[in-house]
Amino acid sequence: MKLLRLFAASFSLSLRVSFAYRVNLAFDLGQSLTTVAAILATTLVIFQHTHLLAGWSRAEVLVLTGIYALISGIRGAFMDPSMSKFAGTIRDGTLDDSLLRPAPSWFTSTCREHAPAALGQSVVGLVVIAVGIRGLPHPPGLLSIVATAVLVASAVV
Repeated sequence: MKLLRLFAASFSLSLRVSFAYRVNLAFDLGQSLTTVAAILATTLVIFQHTHLLAGWSRAEVLVLTGIYALISGIRGAFMDPSMSKFAGTIRDGTLDDSLLRPAPSWFTSTCREHAPAALGQSVVGLVVIAVGIRGLPHPPGLLSIVATAVLVASAVV
């Protein structure tokens, strides 16, 4: 529970910093949307010329693309910012501060920076998943949805 509160506090701080620089936040959201739009455009161009791609229908590829965007957004929001600065903390000597804090050192060194704007890509990914599921000839069953959720959760963790 303590780690969850610490995580929420660090994410809240990152969110407030992001909102302080609104133009930068708008560009980050635009970049996330552009990335997903480029992937979708490529997918739709391919399916204008064929009905199946290696046995996958257009709706199935849209679901897969949405899952990719969902995982990429979560990774970009919570993992990449801290990991990209981790090597710098070793060089700067600021890793010692993380190791001496009363919270677990693995948590303070890998989960202290976030990029909330990257969650926009996850939201778009959820929309793409919904559109892809609507295009499937048969809606997925409960077991398929649970299995997919477990796989996505294990990919994030």
